[in-house]
Amino acid sequence: MNLMGHQGFEPRHLRKYAGKYDRLQLMSIEKTQVREIAWLARLAIEDEAMAGYAKDMADILALVEQMQAVDTSAVEPLAHPLEIAAQLRPDRVNEEDRRDDFQETAPLTRDGYYIVPRFVE
Repeated sequence: MNLMGHQGFEPRHLRKYAGKYDRLQLMSIEKTQVREIAWLARLAIEDEAMAGYAKDMADILALVEQMQAVDTSAVEPLAHPLEIAAQLRPDRVNEEDRRDDFQETAPLTRDGYYIVPRFVE
C-alpha cells in the first residue's frame, strides 16, 4: 500500500494518457526533495524509507496532473456540493437592554463601562 492508500496505483497506468494530454508528464521525485519536504513538514524519515516516499509523492503528483488535464471550463464553481439555503433567523432584538440594571450592583462604573483596578503595569 502506498501513501495514497491504494494498492497497485502506479504512474505507468497514466502513460496511456501521455499522448492524449500534453500537460500530463510523469513526475520523478528525488530523495533529496523528499528529505527537504520532510524537513519543511518537521517529519523524521529514515533513509531506508526515502525511496518509498519518493515513489508515493510521484504517484500523488501524477494523479494531480491527470486531474488537471480534465477540461472543467464548462463546470460552474460550487460553494457547497448541496444546493441548500442557509436557515437564517430574522435579525431582531429579542431581549431588552438591561445594562443599567446589571451595573447597579457593580462597585464602579463610568459611561456604561465597568471600572476595574489596573493589574498590568
